Amino acid sequence: TAVLLVAAAVTVGQYLAAGTGRRRFWTFVLHGTLAAMFLVGPWAPFASHFEVFESGIHRAEQTTQPQQYFAHFGLFVVLGLIFLAVRYREELRARNGLPGRNIGLMCVAGPWELLSFAAFVAGLMAFTWQFGVTVVAVSILIILLLANLLWLELRSTRPDLGRLLATGCFLAAFGIAAGVDVVTVNNDIVRMNTVFKFSLQAWQFFALGGAYAAWYTGSRAWGFRDWRPIMISSRPVFAATATGAVAVLLVAGLIFPWSGTRSRQDARFGDTSLTLNGFAFFEHGTYREDRGTPDPADDVEFALADDQPIVEWLRRNVEGSPVVAEAVGGLYHWTGRISMLTGLPAVIGWDWHQVQQRWDYQRYIQERRSDTQVFYQTSDVAFTIDYLRKYNVRYVVVGTEEVALGTPEGLTKFTTMDALTQVYSDGRYAIYEVAADRLPPLTVSR
Repeated sequence: TAVLLVAAAVTVGQYLAAGTGRRRFWTFVLHGTLAAMFLVGPWAPFASHFEVFESGIHRAEQTTQPQQYFAHFGLFVVLGLIFLAVRYREELRARNGLPGRNIGLMCVAGPWELLSFAAFVAGLMAFTWQFGVTVVAVSILIILLLANLLWLELRSTRPDLGRLLATGCFLAAFGIAAGVDVVTVNNDIVRMNTVFKFSLQAWQFFALGGAYAAWYTGSRAWGFRDWRPIMISSRPVFAATATGAVAVLLVAGLIFPWSGTRSRQDARFGDTSLTLNGFAFFEHGTYREDRGTPDPADDVEFALADDQPIVEWLRRNVEGSPVVAEAVGGLYHWTGRISMLTGLPAVIGWDWHQVQQRWDYQRYIQERRSDTQVFYQTSDVAFTIDYLRKYNVRYVVVGTEEVALGTPEGLTKFTTMDALTQVYSDGRYAIYEVAADRLPPLTVSR
């Protein structure tokens, strides 16, 4: 999307620039080359070493219902439609109400044309609803109207750059938002990542176009006299209705951030007060760890605050990016918290993210998980040595999750190993530093 945006900007910029065609062409080549260097160059080292699994696209098997689409983009859609209405009226007024051969202008040239066009849109929605492609069908129609506006602007003797950019942003937004109903990027969870990633891009384009549209249409409907707003539109009913619709949608859109944020905070952070301290949740949080058996009686409940000293010690005393060993558990558990809160690499990360991003290497991911589980449960020192060498572990953490998911004999063995030095201790919890030069050689082939 970024590449297409830059390419469009460079192309349109030189199309509108003053000067001879030859000069504009070579300027276009220069700008395009510089853009490619700055876009592709810094990205190339990463891209050349990045491996993508199950790449490609396929036809979308699921589509977005109109009410769902409107819930996400309703405010921007209304701003876009108001912008379309104002711009088409301006184009018709500039032609004294005569649409000429422009089909888009013909559709809205008069009351009967507008009524016929509205009937067509209603019929299109009714027909496509049963097939689940209403969003795509209506979006295509809006895209055609926007593309026509873009064409009219480019053909104008004095193109307005702001209108041009806003129209282009709306065009990209409607195209991307509807595109997720046409194709889905191959992945393991239907179309969640496709909708998530592309809808964010659509949202950005909607926001840019919508901000300009709000100013552009609002300045033609309202003015100020003695610091008081006054209606200046020649169509006061339309202006008042449009303003009311935008106001209602804006207020409705603010309800969730206002109420939802507080509810989420209450659910996750309890009585934590407003603070800039990202670790404040430690004070009130508790967690109940399921040890993987059907019997809830052996579940272990602990306070998150018990892990805070461990995290703070590592953040304060460790330099560089040494590997940390910490317990592994089920998805959405408290495991993985040491790596997450310190930024240090762990032997194994969050299970399904690792699987998703290294699909063809799932065997090695499961091997790391299995090895880490055994590491905290076995009393076998030889296995422990092999584990530390194999994964180049520098620090071994024994915190809440390790006590809950490990075994007494598995944790006690750390105190008997010459290569491990206890650098932090607080009751049952500890951190051990591994001296690699004191580790015996590998005892088995792993």
